[in-house]
Amino acid sequence: MKTLLFDLDGTIIHGNELKPNAKKLLDYLDKNNIPFYFVTNNARRTLQESSDKLLGYDLKMVKPKHFFTSAMASALYLKKHDPKAKVALLGEGGLYEAFENDFKIIDTKADYLVVGLDIFANYDDYSNALSLICDGAKLIGTNMDRKVPAANQSFTIGNGGVIKMLEYSSNQQAIELGKPSKAYMELALHHLNVKPEDAIIVGDNLETDILAGKNVGITSVLYTQGVSKVSDIDKLDIHPDYVIDDLWNLIKIIKA
Repeated sequence: MKTLLFDLDGTIIHGNELKPNAKKLLDYLDKNNIPFYFVTNNARRTLQESSDKLLGYDLKMVKPKHFFTSAMASALYLKKHDPKAKVALLGEGGLYEAFENDFKIIDTKADYLVVGLDIFANYDDYSNALSLICDGAKLIGTNMDRKVPAANQSFTIGNGGVIKMLEYSSNQQAIELGKPSKAYMELALHHLNVKPEDAIIVGDNLETDILAGKNVGITSVLYTQGVSKVSDIDKLDIHPDYVIDDLWNLIKIIKA
């Protein structure tokens, strides 16, 4: 049986709206005991906040254990490569949750600065981040998303834009985690105890979700009601295994 790995923002939800047929699909998966998880680049929300958000759409089968975030990937990456590191964070609650149990979080003289999207950050916050990097901190980007789905089918600036700003200002290249990095997907698969050949990744973004699947040999499904359209496939030269414009069509792929 295949395990479904869903992108969240843009695939299951868009801003504060549930995508068409998302509840019908997840109800079907739950009823038929088909395992699923959400592998998301969203480092803002805590696991409980993510679960509560979907509970608000009457998705009662979704629990905190169903989520793997780019914040978690960043913490696991450092735990593997530099477990005694002193870490500074720029981000929201989900980022702090991922790091608070295993790392000393400080404001100055950090070994690493981990940056996740923070919609409340201001010019001073970004200037302080630059100062940390100039003082020797290595920059880690939880994810490099260009844009984030927002309300009314619009988009806002993604964490990738923030990272590029800090890279340019500091003349330092960030360690990039989150989808589509191979490191992120390997950490996700290990954490969720899923083998690549037993998974299907479903997402709306060719440059993150679909490329992430290709980087570790996972069957990929592009959902075209989000960031990427069919016309982008040849333009970006990123080719999913399947393309759907309705989440319910995923059932045919699962049963194939």
